[in-house]
Order: sequence, then C-alpha cells, then structure tokens
Amino acid sequence: KRVGMDNVFCLDVSPERLKTAERFGAIPLLVTGGDEDLLDRSRFIREICPRGVDVAVEMTGAKQVLSEGVQLLRNGGHYAFA
Repeated sequence: KRVGMDNVFCLDVSPERLKTAERFGAIPLLVTGGDEDLLDRSRFIREICPRGVDVAVEMTGAKQVLSEGVQLLRNGGHYAFA
C-alpha cells in the first residue's frame, strides 16, 4: 500500500504465512482446495476489484494455480512468475 497499491491479496495454504502477509497490509485468503473454494475466492476478489486485478504474481511453481491468476486479471492486466 505504501507504493500505491490499493489492494493486495495474498492466497496461501498456510495460515501462518497469511498472518505475516496481513501484518504487511495484504488481504489474506486461505486456499483449502476444491472448486467451491476457488469460486468463493473469485467472488470475494471481484467484489473488491470488479474489473479484475492489475497484477497477479505466482510464486508457488504449481501449474494448477496459473489459470486462477489469469482469470482474476483485468483486461490488460499483467501476470508475473517469481
């Protein structure tokens, strides 16, 4: 938020990592798996960012999360692999 971002979402399977992300100002979203979990996350993020997110950064190396990040992007958004 200090560098001009309005919302930063952090998706993770680890509650401990999410607590750390929240201390830095991120909106934590626990990933528990399954289609309903994916839909709930998407709805929540789209309520805050109806047009989609500007940037998605994938840091897990897990190919199954790639499509979720792409689907959350706004038109013209950027996807980064870290």
